[in-house]
Amino acid sequence: MNILKLLPWTGTRFILSSLFIFLGVLLLPAWLNWSHADQKSLTVTESEFTSLKTNLLSGESFKLRIRCAMMLGRTGDKRAYQPLLGALNDEHYTVRGAAAIALGNLHNYAAIMPLMDQLHDVEPYVIKEVEKALENIAKNRAALPYLKEALNNPDAQIRLKAALLLENIEDNVGLETIVEALSDSDDKVRAVASEVIRGLNPIQAGELLLKALNNPKHDVKVEAIKRLGKLKEEKAIKPLVAILENSVESKEVFEESQKTLNLLKGYLRFDNLLNAYRNEKDKHQKAQAILLMGIEGSKKSYHALVAALNDRDIYLRGRAAMALRQLNDSQAIPILDRMLGDPANRRIYPIIQSTLKILKLGH
Repeated sequence: MNILKLLPWTGTRFILSSLFIFLGVLLLPAWLNWSHADQKSLTVTESEFTSLKTNLLSGESFKLRIRCAMMLGRTGDKRAYQPLLGALNDEHYTVRGAAAIALGNLHNYAAIMPLMDQLHDVEPYVIKEVEKALENIAKNRAALPYLKEALNNPDAQIRLKAALLLENIEDNVGLETIVEALSDSDDKVRAVASEVIRGLNPIQAGELLLKALNNPKHDVKVEAIKRLGKLKEEKAIKPLVAILENSVESKEVFEESQKTLNLLKGYLRFDNLLNAYRNEKDKHQKAQAILLMGIEGSKKSYHALVAALNDRDIYLRGRAAMALRQLNDSQAIPILDRMLGDPANRRIYPIIQSTLKILKLGH
């Protein structure tokens, strides 16, 4: 029995009518939250599917549109994706929330970016459901390409959400990507990436940062190099000295590599470096041993570097001249001046001149 019909059309009847409508709208989010619970998939006929799709997009009642959205999400039908995307723009906030829930239940990774865009919805309830849907979708490695795309989005809020989701991908495959967020322009995004890396054990963190040295973005490399220094990661010595040797990196990467190598020089042993210079067959290995002598910085290294200025290979003579910058010893100045007078060193004149400038400025 409808108790409202028993009442005269008075203020009381009007108030009760309004109250029932208000409670109905108020309880809708709770009903939708219940709909998040795992439910059996729904099998519908072709005509039923068409009806659900049509009513979702053009049904007059927002309650009907909600029900259609939830049912489409349970069908698991790939064709439900497009109408549910359209429902993300519904005029009623509960329909937008239901569409987000349904997209999460479909597990279509292509929905990640459209859902990310809804993080700016005016209704907190919709944002909450969008976040749940994203967490529901972005659980395994198949979501990685979409989260990488989101991490490069100009919108800081989207990048932040992508960083948070990357942490939770199975088998930690998202961690290599989250390193890129260390150089993000937004403080919150950088903080998330930093927190993730701090939460790893030193071995995991070291391996992750070492891989980041191959990242094409120079600012990501710079951040990875800084953190390798803080970790005192011995394995970083070889790739960092390779950066100094090939001299093709940006100035920031080159300088940060030098700083970090200085933090790691406690691992260097002069005898090992001298042995590598004398006995390695590959000239690049020899060159790296020379550069590390400059980092090691002992008197023995100084004398070995001065001797290497007479190496038969002009490439190694150039690397010895470069390494002497680190030692900042003025005794090398007259030796380098004499090298400028030898036409055999013409190819490395710029290196010699640069080292002389640094040494003369330091004294």
